[in-house]
Amino acid sequence: MTPRRSLSRSGVRRLWAPLIALGPVMPAAAADYAPGTQHWTVYALLAVIAVLVALRYRKRVRELAAAQAAVRERDERVKLALAASSDGYWHYDLARDVIYSSATDIDVGAVVEREYTPDELRQRLHRDDIGKIESAVARHLSAQAREIEVEFRMQGGDRMRWLLMRGAIVERAEDGRPLRIAGSFRDVSEVRKAQRASRIAEEVIESMHEEVAVTSASHEFVTDNPAFERMTGFAATELVGQPSSLLNSERHDFDHYRRLRSALEAAGQWQ
Repeated sequence: MTPRRSLSRSGVRRLWAPLIALGPVMPAAAADYAPGTQHWTVYALLAVIAVLVALRYRKRVRELAAAQAAVRERDERVKLALAASSDGYWHYDLARDVIYSSATDIDVGAVVEREYTPDELRQRLHRDDIGKIESAVARHLSAQAREIEVEFRMQGGDRMRWLLMRGAIVERAEDGRPLRIAGSFRDVSEVRKAQRASRIAEEVIESMHEEVAVTSASHEFVTDNPAFERMTGFAATELVGQPSSLLNSERHDFDHYRRLRSALEAAGQWQ
């Protein structure tokens, strides 16, 4: 959204400064000429002043046009960056009490810009997360937090989506009052889903009576369950990060364990 620009009252006074400055000089200068030529001199001076004012006005217009073009170019760069990423952009105009957002809509395949009042936004938020967001914003505005960072649920399409929002004050008035907060947001629904699945898997492993250990692709212990610790005699703190060869037995030679690991890498299982 490109901000509107217009000449302020002080800008208008600067444009007409030559005319104001020459005003007291004109009668004195005109008195030095014969009565028949006095009005032509005044007209000539007025014409020169008008040209100067017009030139200054045109220069000012060109400067404003260049500034507006720079803002449009910046906005286009932001939109291109958003289109190429999964992040969205938002800013809160505190003076107007309006929230703007811009993000790539996967269904539409383009950057979509929206505008909300705080009440309209609250209606789309999960009721349990409204207080969390308002608290994070209030803490930042009161200088209790350097930035805003909060995860919350928001209605998106036909389901609730988890979003991670970050932001900070980006514009202040001359007296220090915050005027604008801006930042980014990202859909972390899939991350949340994966974290939940991981927690469930950990709880299942913990509750199993069979001995279970999880290793990485490089055959290092990641986690285990109490039954596995009782069988091996190693605590989790002693196993995690260690190579699985820690439990190699002298009853088998090196080739036995090499074949075992090769089978796991090829088929994903060994028995």
